[in-house]
Amino acid sequence: MYCWISSEGRECSKVIGPASLSDRGGWTKVGERGLNKLVGKSKDHEYTLGEVAAVYLARGKKKTGEDKAESTKELHSQLVRAYIEPEFGDRVAMTIEPLEIQNWIDGLSKGIRPKVRNLMSAIYRHGQKFNMIPRREECNPLRWVSVGTTSDYEAKVVTPEQAWSIAENLPLYERTLIITDAATGCRVSECLALKWLDIEWERNQIKVQRAWVRGRIGPTKSRASKAPVPMHAILATILENWRKETPYAKDEDWVFPSFKLRGKQPRTASTMVADYIRPIAVKLGIIKKDEPRFGFHNFRHSLATFLISEGRNPDVVRRMLRQSHIDTTLIYTHMDSERIGAQGRMLGRMLPKTEAVQ
Repeated sequence: MYCWISSEGRECSKVIGPASLSDRGGWTKVGERGLNKLVGKSKDHEYTLGEVAAVYLARGKKKTGEDKAESTKELHSQLVRAYIEPEFGDRVAMTIEPLEIQNWIDGLSKGIRPKVRNLMSAIYRHGQKFNMIPRREECNPLRWVSVGTTSDYEAKVVTPEQAWSIAENLPLYERTLIITDAATGCRVSECLALKWLDIEWERNQIKVQRAWVRGRIGPTKSRASKAPVPMHAILATILENWRKETPYAKDEDWVFPSFKLRGKQPRTASTMVADYIRPIAVKLGIIKKDEPRFGFHNFRHSLATFLISEGRNPDVVRRMLRQSHIDTTLIYTHMDSERIGAQGRMLGRMLPKTEAVQ
């Protein structure tokens, strides 16, 4: 429990963790929740945007009440540190004018504007929910701040043949990972977090249980992300061949471990992109040297584009990518065979016949 004295001399307290929490861990929690900023201030003082943002980062959840994905938490922390805190952190939240925010946001890059605006709006709503900001309409300036949602960025789409030309120039480890990523449409954070026990060989599917983001294991991006991924026989064979080669082949081992760390954790995707995937794609002329943001996510985009161009049912595509909110009654369970068939066509185009039948 963290205790502090308000400006009125009242003792305030907040439970921050279990009794077993160390002093160091406790102070970390205090900093994360911004509680240290409340010392000597009135219980009902006018909170700065920095104080409200600190509490939001520590306690904010999705509208459903679920915890945010680790990648989302990290992004929000970066946006607060890099943009919101330097500009408005010391300002009393309810006194910031809409036009101030609008003029400032208009000066940011197109890609970052909607992210900052939406995050600030969430911070204000959180502050009003927990009575840190008055619940009056005029105390939330984001209601009058508008931002276009269009971006100049368009993900580079690679054909199955181009995907294979990249994969065949990679070592076996990276080749297996990129084929798994391209064929399933899984996020690379989900591929890296796979353990061998997650692969249900007899049911021809892969269970997505967790995500590996910025050196930490966390939950998947959404509830829909936990839907099982179909596994075609070709992909199953490729994964079985990799299991025979890796020294970490026990059920509890990571499918794509860090050899440098003796299999204790998965590898880092950004390193593989920088060291292998991007240089090979440039060398093959698939992308230009200055092509922005090329990596594993491009293969996820490419799977969707390929399936749509093949005339696949959009519902099949959405289920493969696990992006939309899926009806819990699983109305589309009859599509499982179609999903596996679609994956097989992708692999059939992507891999040479000799590789596909091994």
